[in-house]
Amino acid sequence: MMVSRMPDITGQYEQIFAGHVEAGNAVAFSFARHALVAALTAAGLQPGDEILLSPLTCKVVPLAILSLGLKPVYADISPATLNIDPVHAGSRLSSATRAILFQHTYGHPGGVDAVTALASRHKLFMVEDCAQCMPHCTETYRPGQYGAVAIFSNNAGKPLSAGSGGVAVTDSAQLASRIRDLRDRLPHWKLAGDLRVSAETWLHRHLLRPSLYWTLFDLHRRMAGNYSQRPLDTEITAEITATARQPSTRQLRRGLRALRDVADIARHRTACCADYRAALGPDAWPGAPYDSGRVPLYYYPLLSDNKAALLQRARKSRIELVPWPVAAPIYPLEHVDELSVYGYRPGACPQAEALAGGLVGLPTHPRITPAVRRQIIDFLQASH
Repeated sequence: MMVSRMPDITGQYEQIFAGHVEAGNAVAFSFARHALVAALTAAGLQPGDEILLSPLTCKVVPLAILSLGLKPVYADISPATLNIDPVHAGSRLSSATRAILFQHTYGHPGGVDAVTALASRHKLFMVEDCAQCMPHCTETYRPGQYGAVAIFSNNAGKPLSAGSGGVAVTDSAQLASRIRDLRDRLPHWKLAGDLRVSAETWLHRHLLRPSLYWTLFDLHRRMAGNYSQRPLDTEITAEITATARQPSTRQLRRGLRALRDVADIARHRTACCADYRAALGPDAWPGAPYDSGRVPLYYYPLLSDNKAALLQRARKSRIELVPWPVAAPIYPLEHVDELSVYGYRPGACPQAEALAGGLVGLPTHPRITPAVRRQIIDFLQASH
């Protein structure tokens, strides 16, 4: 049984989403990883082509690339921005390089101008990974405005939590048409799968509280298969092939509801960041922050000298701190020697490996009230 969809709700959602990021076109998917696959396919990339990306990422990103027979080439990150280092990216170019993926880590845009210029000089197809960005534009915050295409995510834990759903945005009508054609070839959700996603969304919305964060984190880690290392074919099947769907009516309705609150959520996240910065000072960040008092970061980054001990104390105190990445650059893997499955050579990006071992995210989601922020800040100051 296929899930039916109101004939106009997809277009309505896409039009409103495009307006929020000031893009000409938007194409909705069930997951952002499939928006990335479609964008790279629509750009004409062929098996064997190389794409530059940051190693400080989620494993579904290299899996999406590998599913197309493309070669991920990792460029190290800048400690000041947590984003791909333009100089190191330039040194990783080869005659096979066709594209570059700029991830806004934690929603932080630092370095995007230099990487855009690099892509332009070498005629590379540039994709912005905006999965950790709010779909929201201000004078100082404009995610999705630099690449040929940008990918946003609305999964349950993402900046705009709509339960699930990814979106590709582009100003190119021709590229959008090709991406949409690829999306329309995907199967629809079956009822059982759609209801499962809806149930997961409900649980996330109604159970996830700062005080329950570690209990639910550990439960998810035990139940989810993606925390363990698996053969590449198994990984691609589980994370890419098996999840490829068009967005369901339920997803689109949730997305439309969530979009009504974009500006309020962005203001809240920005306020969280401003409070963290004011209380902890600039040294909490690995380098110089990019206007962090005016950017709605997904997490506010903190560099710890002893990440494991800090997280252990946070567990005992029931304080929500986000271990993203866990220990190795590619989330959620814990050992660098496991990353070869994703085309990463241990030691290739020393900055990313070092930062992964100390980086902790301070939460900014809507349940982080001023009182909860005060608890987090007091905990961190007492732990210093």
